[in-house]
Amino acid sequence: MNAILSFLKAYEGWIYVLLGLVGMINFRKFILALREWQGTIFGLERDNAQRRVKESASLLIFLMLLGVGEFLVTSFVFPTVPDVVALPTDTLTVLTTPTMTLAVANGFKPTEQLSISSTQPPVGTPLANGCIPGKFELTFPKPTDKVNGIVEIKGSVNLPNLGFYKYEYSQPGSKTWITIAAGNGVKVNETIGIWDTGQLLPGSYLLHIVAYDNKSQQLPACEIPVVIAGSAAP
Repeated sequence: MNAILSFLKAYEGWIYVLLGLVGMINFRKFILALREWQGTIFGLERDNAQRRVKESASLLIFLMLLGVGEFLVTSFVFPTVPDVVALPTDTLTVLTTPTMTLAVANGFKPTEQLSISSTQPPVGTPLANGCIPGKFELTFPKPTDKVNGIVEIKGSVNLPNLGFYKYEYSQPGSKTWITIAAGNGVKVNETIGIWDTGQLLPGSYLLHIVAYDNKSQQLPACEIPVVIAGSAAP
């Protein structure tokens, strides 16, 4: 099933082209058969022409249904199927900021040095949790935030060759991720989706967002810890 969905998504454009070409050829046959049917008088010829009209019309309807089905599957079904691409989730290697060393003449021996490093990574630098500031990140909730009820998840999904994304939650120590929803299109510090936490028990959870490129290749997930707080007493 996953292989079929991946194939339909990867070759979506070519499928539309093929259906269009076959449809144009069959539409011409339909017009010719219709004219022949309207111009014939004798019973046998008229029956044969009518049969060709029905066959051409049936094939046109079938091609239209295939086109509609392709659109529905790739636009609505494909993004919502969890783990449609069976690829392991890699972890981005942390890129460290180059360290500057200054030799101080007064008060230090020649062998002593001062080490100065930046504590704020530049925009676009992947972090240890797979997030990339300004490109692929969750801006709300923030790590260790306490949330409850309906949570509006915000962030950025602005990656090259983006296909679609999905956001999921899990509990610390669990390898099972539960898909909340999915979406597509570039997001830049805006609403990504909604998470209804009302049915979950209070406690610590992990929230992550996973992106796929336009070839259905899974990219490293951006993951943060959050806390679901209990509802306030009335």
